[in-house]
Amino acid sequence: ALKWIAWLGGLLIAYAAIGFLVVPAAARWLLVNRLGPEIDRQIAVEAIEFNPFSLTAVVKNFTAAERGGQAPVARFGELFVDLEWQSLIERGVVLDAVQLIEPHLAIVRLDDNRYNFSDLIDRFMARPASEPARFSVANIEVLDGTIDFDDRPAGRRRRTPGRCGRCGS
Repeated sequence: ALKWIAWLGGLLIAYAAIGFLVVPAAARWLLVNRLGPEIDRQIAVEAIEFNPFSLTAVVKNFTAAERGGQAPVARFGELFVDLEWQSLIERGVVLDAVQLIEPHLAIVRLDDNRYNFSDLIDRFMARPASEPARFSVANIEVLDGTIDFDDRPAGRRRRTPGRCGRCGS
């Protein structure tokens, strides 16, 4: 019996170490080194935290730079997600709560009537059709966001302050 308790204790310690240490480091590496090149934008993330027991994650100070530039096109102060254990059974992502704090988007309409993110849409639309992703998201909350719109052909700029918003079930 003592051998089984030691074995289970070792598994618990390994699970905790992987969850608290390996998962955040791997997720940060994937965002910066895989997502960044995939979308042809520089990605920066200050920190990622993951709790393997509550299945919650926090991404802090995420920034995606303009294509070929340094100016941020998308950023947020914090993203909190609460993953449900049901995800393992459903074989799809089930999020009980998502909270996005201080998101900012910088949208630019270019001279050719395209936008600073049009290349992403073109790339996505050019991919072959695949099976739809299985997911469920509830309790979405967005706090203190802003959108900057730079309409270069018209020579106008506009900043839209965000409002506290909540949706979901």
